[in-house]
Amino acid sequence: MWSQVARRLLGIVAVCGLLVCGVEAADKKKTTKTPASPASTSPAVQPAPIAPPVKSPQDHAIEAWLEKLNGTTWSLELRPSSAKQEGPQQDTVTFEGKRVVSTLLMGEGYGGSNFTLTVGDDGTATWETMQANTGGDMVFWRGEIRGETMSGVLSKQPALGSSLTFSFTGTIHHASAPSGATSSATPPSPKAAPHSP
Repeated sequence: MWSQVARRLLGIVAVCGLLVCGVEAADKKKTTKTPASPASTSPAVQPAPIAPPVKSPQDHAIEAWLEKLNGTTWSLELRPSSAKQEGPQQDTVTFEGKRVVSTLLMGEGYGGSNFTLTVGDDGTATWETMQANTGGDMVFWRGEIRGETMSGVLSKQPALGSSLTFSFTGTIHHASAPSGATSSATPPSPKAAPHSP
């Protein structure tokens, strides 16, 4: 009986010894530095540069319209779609970068918001945005711009009550330039060269 116990103990000790030896060998392998192979001493291969994405004609059209809209102010007349609503209202909408601000809606607690822009095949720009105020009311704008005129729909959806819909039309507001100043939209005419006799 003691011989069986002794054999088992010796077997356990042998297994533990092998495990300890294996762990020590693994630790030595981690700390031992291997000499560099000839392949790793050659210059590293650089990945090919990634070409910038190619812009579509739609992307170019959107960029052009964003540039045209930036800094513009539009005078709008909002007409209710229902006779139950208030009569026409005047608003001023300003585009700054990719944001739009409504003077009328600022008075109702709506700040400026980002807008999306698409350009149709005919060159018409369509902008859309959604705004919310702190009371949970929401408004949705959708406007189409052709040249210097705009038309579209404004939908007000209050947190409580019925939604209100307005159609709107308007034109770009040109600031009057001081006398003697030239508009930045039209370059000054070239002066005639002096005559030499």
